[in-house]
Amino acid sequence: MTDKSEHPVSSTKKHKNALIIPPQEWDAAKAFFSDPKNVNEIKFRRKHPEEATPLKPADQNFPDHSFIKVNGEIYAIANKQAVFGHLLGEGGFGKVKMVQNELGERFAVKVEGRGLRGENDTETKIMKLLNYLEGEASRPVSARNFKNRPITEKLYTVTKLRKGYDLFSHIYFDKLTKKRRERSYERRLNMALHSAYALKNLHDKNIIHADIKPENFMATINDDQMLIESIDYGLSLIVPPGQTAIQQNRRAGTRGYMAPELLITKPVSYSFASDIYALGIMLHHDLQLPSLTTEDSDTVNMINKVTANNKEIDYLIKKMLDPDPLNRPSIDKIIKTLGQNLALLAQIHERKLLLNDLEQYKESLEKKQSGVKYKVGKPLHLSKIDKRVEQAETLGFVISKSYGSTAAERDAIEGIKKEIKAWRLPGKNKSKLEKMIERVEEIEKNQVAIYSKKPR
Repeated sequence: MTDKSEHPVSSTKKHKNALIIPPQEWDAAKAFFSDPKNVNEIKFRRKHPEEATPLKPADQNFPDHSFIKVNGEIYAIANKQAVFGHLLGEGGFGKVKMVQNELGERFAVKVEGRGLRGENDTETKIMKLLNYLEGEASRPVSARNFKNRPITEKLYTVTKLRKGYDLFSHIYFDKLTKKRRERSYERRLNMALHSAYALKNLHDKNIIHADIKPENFMATINDDQMLIESIDYGLSLIVPPGQTAIQQNRRAGTRGYMAPELLITKPVSYSFASDIYALGIMLHHDLQLPSLTTEDSDTVNMINKVTANNKEIDYLIKKMLDPDPLNRPSIDKIIKTLGQNLALLAQIHERKLLLNDLEQYKESLEKKQSGVKYKVGKPLHLSKIDKRVEQAETLGFVISKSYGSTAAERDAIEGIKKEIKAWRLPGKNKSKLEKMIERVEEIEKNQVAIYSKKPR
């Protein structure tokens, strides 16, 4: 089965930025590349006839796309004048554009002013390890400047298309208005956890990214799911088995995210720990953890009570930013701590639902207070309901603890549950109460399991 996180979208779904390529254009491209005299060509520039130009008025007859052939596959690529939605990124050495094959499947191509990397190139090896590389090809060009540098070749590297937008845009800018977004504490914590999983995917394969920052993650973030993947392995390194660091004579990375040992020693010692430091900067500076914002007004008091002002996340980030790389936590420890705190928030929300239910019961009993006979033989006074609500809140705190519970706390849970079950509500109210108790018990049952659950 195709892994949606690793492969481009299906051709059955038209993307809003898809190039409109008539079948005869694909036929012309295939004819060009199959011609023996073009055996060494990798680019075929085309112009639409006036009546078929999709992106400009017909009378302008401007070039919309060209074709490139990489590793035996033909891709359509938007020309410079028609990059609307197709330019995915641009840096000091090249640019990344969206391309598509004849089936409409979309990929990314990195265009650089250089020749082929070769099989022994570290970035090529890493992209293959990650099942990310589709192929690469180079072509000679007349002497010109590209990215303000003289070049004689252009390299086209086609990779799988990471979905979404770079994480920097998710953190700082709204997609449409380009204004800074206020993200809830829970959303920012979730971003941190998924970014940590993306880094773990590299470390598990003995890969040091060496340039961790929000711009080097691609993210798809919806209300009910999140997918974050790493990109840009130009500075990345492969660590020999059994080692955790590798020595380099170069000093490269992004200032502000580089670990102190990368700035003061030579040769430079890149390690898993230097990636951890950069991730810590991202969590603290970009995601602004563990601070709370106005988006968290509903949960701020609960968070303070349960986690003592979230000191655990604060401590974790401080350890990630420790000047001594040996004192920094592993990526597994980071994931465990972030996951536990995220699960804690999920249970806080579950507790809120529980309290809302109790408040509804309270309102219902207020209406029925007069003349209602209960099986225990006397009315259940509102003061008792208030006490049950308070007890349910205590129960919520107890079952929301990150690191299990003591014997006394377990006894308290059982005692509170017995008191809740002691309610004698008639008819539908009794049925609702039984369902509420089942939900409370389900929360306790899943308390440990939810902490180790990998996010979607």
